[in-house]
Amino acid sequence: MDHNVATTSSYTATTTSVIPRLSRLTTERVAELIGNDELPEFNHQLVASCSNDIFEVLRRKKKLSHRTLATMCSSTRFQLNKIDLMGNKVELADLELCANQNLVSFRLGDIDYFPSDGRLGITSNWPQYVARKLPRLESLAFANRNTANDTLAQIGASLLNLRFLDISSTCVTDISCISSLQNLEVLIMYNLNILKGDVTETLSNLRERSTRTIYRTLISIWHSASGAELRHIVQFGTDRALAFVEKIIEAHPKLEQISLLATPLDSSLIEIPNRKLQVINTVSRKSILHALAHYAGLDRPAFITHTLHSVYYQLQSGYDKFSQEELKECLRLVCIAMEQGLSTLPVQIAGSACLYHLCKMKRIKRLSVKEVNACIERSLDAAEQYRSMTQLQKNVWLTICNDYLLHLEGIDFYRTCKVALDTMLLNRDASVERMTIAIVSIVTPKMRPAEAKALTSETKYVHHLVKIMNDYLEAYTRDFRIGHERDNDNALYTLKFTLSALWNLTDECPGTCRAFLEAGGVGIAFRILKAFDYHGNVQTKVLGILNNLAEVEELHLGQLCKYEYISVLISCLDGLFNEVDSKGRYREVERSYFAAGILANLLTNTDGWESEKQREEACDKLLELIEQYPVLPSAMVSYKSFMPFCRIVQESKSNGAIMWCLWGVHHVLQHREKNNAPTFDKG
Repeated sequence: MDHNVATTSSYTATTTSVIPRLSRLTTERVAELIGNDELPEFNHQLVASCSNDIFEVLRRKKKLSHRTLATMCSSTRFQLNKIDLMGNKVELADLELCANQNLVSFRLGDIDYFPSDGRLGITSNWPQYVARKLPRLESLAFANRNTANDTLAQIGASLLNLRFLDISSTCVTDISCISSLQNLEVLIMYNLNILKGDVTETLSNLRERSTRTIYRTLISIWHSASGAELRHIVQFGTDRALAFVEKIIEAHPKLEQISLLATPLDSSLIEIPNRKLQVINTVSRKSILHALAHYAGLDRPAFITHTLHSVYYQLQSGYDKFSQEELKECLRLVCIAMEQGLSTLPVQIAGSACLYHLCKMKRIKRLSVKEVNACIERSLDAAEQYRSMTQLQKNVWLTICNDYLLHLEGIDFYRTCKVALDTMLLNRDASVERMTIAIVSIVTPKMRPAEAKALTSETKYVHHLVKIMNDYLEAYTRDFRIGHERDNDNALYTLKFTLSALWNLTDECPGTCRAFLEAGGVGIAFRILKAFDYHGNVQTKVLGILNNLAEVEELHLGQLCKYEYISVLISCLDGLFNEVDSKGRYREVERSYFAAGILANLLTNTDGWESEKQREEACDKLLELIEQYPVLPSAMVSYKSFMPFCRIVQESKSNGAIMWCLWGVHHVLQHREKNNAPTFDKG
């Protein structure tokens, strides 16, 4: 197993509904307005599908309260037919609001949430309320509650339309009372301690119903130490488990499907003579995909997680055995499972580990852009939902930090960058930090100008990146002194990508440049220039940032004209301009060019210089060295527009500054076909 990728976690949670991608933003925005009590008035009723999705977003974000329930249960504005209260602090009084809606599906919260008095948020009176107010229910789930036999008896006597019932992990010890539910199709009852009655007899009695009713009872057998019946299966091994299953099958001649996931028979080949019975387990790759296809869209997080684990091990040990069709189906099902189970952390960890193996290295080339987009969307959903869960974040960013993926057309680079930046703020794990910063540095130039402007308007990102600059400068110099080469390399790696990210974020973005200045970035930048006087690549990135700042006229960067700073910039002008590195790049020219750009902008301003002699020296040095730049065979730099040059040409009285502009424009135009160069008409 890859040591950085994990499929398991001790956390458990619940699931979320599938919301189509195109309506996701709208749905979340409406939910946000409701949560903030800012929803404007409207006089029409939203259809059930939209209303249900909005309610699910509120539930997932734990925003359900008496106020938000009152808004959502207003029959004049929202049409709900499904309500899920799992994971929210809801009391019995709040349930009365639900009577305004014509519900067919209802799910109570679990026992993890208590009000201040220590009692359950939903009291024992809820069965009478549900039976009286919601008689048309077809689906009811009250798993994980302190619910006993009398409650189940009330349900069995009152809600005769039920087709789905989940009583898992409750205090029910006798299920004989559900025999009256003649419409029941799905019964979920794992982790029960059955003490009374005969389970097999009760389930057998359920088949006595109208001949027009489609019979499809699904029996879910789940191993648990607290369930006497299920412990009995494990204790006596596979043979006894098989005998138990055969007894159930014999009692149900119309049974179409039985799930044996996470039982002793999970990896056993089960064949029942003369029966067209579908057995769900993980005995083979084909059966695993079939199991995932069955459970991916269902509200069964434990089984989905179990199946995803099996998928992961198949991908890890037998990826080459997957046909192209199986691979595409596998990816599709994993994405469905992750979208459906967004609120279930184990599903997200297992699913993200599967996506990592599907996108790993060159494997990603077997996927279409649409499929890669689906991987990214599900990964980003998981990253947004669980900011502080480090292992999940590692899985997500290991998947996305793929050079091929990050250079595909059609990827939502804005969202990728936004989520990476948010993760960077909230998760300071070193490996997660390195990957998110690297991704930001790569995808920022690929965003549309409007997207980049929206992103860079949030100065918190720049402030944090400046802090990282300082932290890793100190870490690098400390590790260098004590000889920790590996830590030293990691610090250098993170520092370089941080500088690249800031270079891209400050490009023609005055607000970002101002934030960099306010965060103390200039002082840190010059400390880096001094500390890395032997490392031209790092210096070039720092000079690129400072060059972006110098281009912003309204910042009045007189502080850059300090004698000490100008001396550092002049020292960066010199170099062996004809030397080429292993990648064919003229690194010395790059460093000199950006240092010259800073000086050219500063020379255009007549104010702020501490030494007139130094100002003249800078001007003369520009003229001398720019004439030595060779004609480069490929583009060294790109510009969004020619505005950085226009101001200098129009306003500067420095020949050195104008010389820099002329060389820069000539270089850009020389490689315009490869570089999508701007034109003067565009500014």
